[in-house]
Amino acid sequence: MRRETMRAAAAALAVWCGAAAVPAARAQTVVLTARSVGELADDLGDLVQLVAPGREQAAAINGMIEQLKKGELVRGLDIGRLVGMAASLPGNPGEPPSLLAAVPVTDFGAFLDSLKGVGLNVEDAGVPGFSRKVSMGEGQGQQTFFALEANRYAIFSLVPAGADKLKALDPASWRPKAVGDGDLALAVQLSKIPAAIKDQFLNTFEAQIAQQDGQKPGESDSEYKGRMAANRLGKEAVRALVRDGDAIALGLNLDRTRREVSLELSSSAMPDTPTAKALRGFGSRRSRFAFLSGAGTAFSAWLSLPVPEDLKAPIRDSIEAEYKRHQDTLKTAEEKARDTRGYEVMKRLFDADEVDMGLAIGAAKGGGGAAGKLSIISGMRLKNADAEKTFREVMADSPPAKGAKLEYDVAKAPDGTAIHRMTVPEGSMGPESARALGSSPFFLAFPDGGMLLVHAEDGLDATKAAIAAFKREGGGEGVPLAAELHLASLGEFADENADQLRRASEETFRGPDAGRDAVRLVLKGDDRSVRLRLGIDYPALSFVSKLGTLTGQPLKPPLGIRQVEPK
Repeated sequence: MRRETMRAAAAALAVWCGAAAVPAARAQTVVLTARSVGELADDLGDLVQLVAPGREQAAAINGMIEQLKKGELVRGLDIGRLVGMAASLPGNPGEPPSLLAAVPVTDFGAFLDSLKGVGLNVEDAGVPGFSRKVSMGEGQGQQTFFALEANRYAIFSLVPAGADKLKALDPASWRPKAVGDGDLALAVQLSKIPAAIKDQFLNTFEAQIAQQDGQKPGESDSEYKGRMAANRLGKEAVRALVRDGDAIALGLNLDRTRREVSLELSSSAMPDTPTAKALRGFGSRRSRFAFLSGAGTAFSAWLSLPVPEDLKAPIRDSIEAEYKRHQDTLKTAEEKARDTRGYEVMKRLFDADEVDMGLAIGAAKGGGGAAGKLSIISGMRLKNADAEKTFREVMADSPPAKGAKLEYDVAKAPDGTAIHRMTVPEGSMGPESARALGSSPFFLAFPDGGMLLVHAEDGLDATKAAIAAFKREGGGEGVPLAAELHLASLGEFADENADQLRRASEETFRGPDAGRDAVRLVLKGDDRSVRLRLGIDYPALSFVSKLGTLTGQPLKPPLGIRQVEPK
């Protein structure tokens, strides 16, 4: 989603929330829960030990956590049960909001007395069914909640009404199921938002987007068309989410057993809606390049997604505009004919209905002069497009640059797939790329209509292995998109700060923490929902926190991640 779309959505949300409000009797629309104060405190304490900048800071934070668990900071608090907040939206804009908070208590009176110690005003409620009212702030900014006790919970409400219904609540049932058993969970029930509120949000959002419709100074026609297409896609995505969405959930989990912190975002669609129909089969999509996440890889990523027509159209327009511009610069009929053939090839290539691509970067194995050089495997497979035929057609009209060498059929994989070799002339790459890649040739192969480009010290063997893995891939759980970064190997091919990176890696990823260096991003789904999960190993967080203390200044990124492509 483009920045303009995100800004418009934020502006619309601000207007929406400013008008939104609801009586307490309405179904809960927004829910925020914590699994329990005790478990959250334990998880935070374990994480602090890893990432706190010094022992004194860690000791101070853990001291406060222990005071909280012992009941010294907040008396009467039950640290073993769920804590929650719930809000509901109105049937019509402008009505007052319903906001509830549920805090588990062992002693209701002692808990309210503790609130006085943090500057809150606690006094008799003065309304039937509520025992206390709790105020914060002063003047027009003062906010008052009305409190009662029910089911060993202190229930706080903005609206002093419906006490009998509040006493029947079971806050333990508020926890969203879509994000698993995390420490914190936030859920928005889109299907329970009244239509009037949705219409108000969409009208405001689309008005904000319309302000970006004009062509900007210095913006080319192709750039303008591309921006408009991206805005249309973003607008349609927001409209579909608001109209067809069932729920959005966000979960944060600090898992001491797996030693991983994770953040998971899920979105589901109501049954039989256009969005639900569009999601059918999404969860079963699997990239042919999932094999790239093997051992020894510093970074790997892949995606397998359909290409919407709204995205293909501006790409086609941009290619056509560039083709026409270039045609005007050519002098001979032969040059124009060759350029036209290239244009037709590119038009076919970018008209694919689906795209499947992957990339893996790692430090080359072995010692000697190759140590520290990058190995790269990249690939692409387009539905309804023959990659090898396209490549040969392009190269027939556009031979390699002076000094470069393209050799067809230098070897064959065990399955018979032809392997081609490309040698880049010395001096054709920038100095940083040359240091990162070395002088090894590139190998190219086209298994099953896909394309693999490999650069490694043992490039031919690596190409054969990649071909075999590519042809095996296809079964198992569907993962349409994934990316994985391993921090331990960054120092092996860093251009600067290599010693600091290696030292931090050696100190962190050893013993039981060996191999726990990953940052993972995974997109999954089923016939009604999509889930995006970010996971970071605890030791990886510790590694990042150590880098600043080792260098005393911000680190520059490793060369291999910054620039690796030939000029």
